[in-house]
Amino acid sequence: MTQLNAAQILALAPDASSASSGKGLANASKWKSTAASETALWGECQGSGKDPYQTRVDLSDYTAKCSCPSRKFPCKHAIGLMLLHAAKPLETGTPPEWVTTWLEGRQKRAEAKTAPPKELTPEEQAKADKAAAKRVASRENKVSAGIEEFGLWLHDQIKNGLANAPSQPYSYWETVAARLVDAQAPGLARMVRDLPTAASSGTNALLEALARLHLIISAYSRLETLSATTQADVRAAIGFTQDKAELLQASVPRSRWHSLGQILVQEDNLRVRRTYLEHADTREPALLLDFAVANQPMTGGVPIGVTLETELVFYPSNLPLRAILKPDVKMLENISTLPADSIHTALEKYAAALAKLPWLERYPICLEAVQIIFDDTDWRVQDSSHAIPLNTERGWQMLALSGGHPVQLFGEYDGKELTPITLFTDGKVHSIGGQA
Repeated sequence: MTQLNAAQILALAPDASSASSGKGLANASKWKSTAASETALWGECQGSGKDPYQTRVDLSDYTAKCSCPSRKFPCKHAIGLMLLHAAKPLETGTPPEWVTTWLEGRQKRAEAKTAPPKELTPEEQAKADKAAAKRVASRENKVSAGIEEFGLWLHDQIKNGLANAPSQPYSYWETVAARLVDAQAPGLARMVRDLPTAASSGTNALLEALARLHLIISAYSRLETLSATTQADVRAAIGFTQDKAELLQASVPRSRWHSLGQILVQEDNLRVRRTYLEHADTREPALLLDFAVANQPMTGGVPIGVTLETELVFYPSNLPLRAILKPDVKMLENISTLPADSIHTALEKYAAALAKLPWLERYPICLEAVQIIFDDTDWRVQDSSHAIPLNTERGWQMLALSGGHPVQLFGEYDGKELTPITLFTDGKVHSIGGQA
């Protein structure tokens, strides 16, 4: 069983406050009891209430559950318990009932997710197909009407000129985004909400963003003439979703994947976590997306800096990137260094990806032997022949971790800047993506 180090455990924390509080609980004196087995950690931590909090961690994927009232996952108690075990392995014990019941429940739920759907009678299937077709037709009609109206709005932006766009109030853009949400095109609505940022960056940036939107809706207007994978890309950009249960039925080989990093971003009332993997042999990238609305807890993620053995199913696309994990995930070992690219090679890979998906917003790249450079006001990374600007508020931390020496750096590239997520140096993995 792979043992995570302190840096990897702290990277699982939902925020800096939980990480800090978890460090404070990584002390045996804070716990009434602790123990471990091959599959789990557990302990009882005395809190402010009469009864101690019961904390347990599934070692297969480091998902945790605690009886404390916190809505953060993992909570500070789980982080403290994992840190305690990382510093000195807990004594081996037999899991109590409250641990085994939880582990068994997780196993049953995982099996249910991959179980084939219940077989329907011919009459039931016909009724279900008719209802599904009706729902699809209704949504298609709403989306088509919304996109037609949106196309007129885009035309007006170009016709009237873009000079006044930066001075428009937020409500100007939000009104359009809200109408797209009503038309059940949430993907386009999210892109419209990003337009004020593009407008503030200059006319060229705004024109590029508007052109990307125009390309998507133009493709949708002739959807039936496109290939199946291009249709999937267009529909995904607009906001159509695919049934995860259906995807999980696909048969795919088990293989090894490196967990490179994750970043948590806020999109209006939605928290989005992006986790990136890379195939251990082919270096094929994969993106896992997790969502939480408002104050809902984010489900357990994949630890960074580890090699996983699992089955990974990709969403259909000209650029297979987004994927979902099948439940049976096995952690093999920690990673400290990775195959990586020069900046020139990484940019070539990005260009090839952009050719397959013209509205690509970001792409994962892993750079080798790059130096962190501060140039009066801006940060960048450079190797012997090329440089890329950095989009970061943690440049000094990165510079300190590198010690001024070349390092491996993983992040998201948007065609202009690299948002750093993970730094590999001296055999250690440092999460620097955090929450954007």
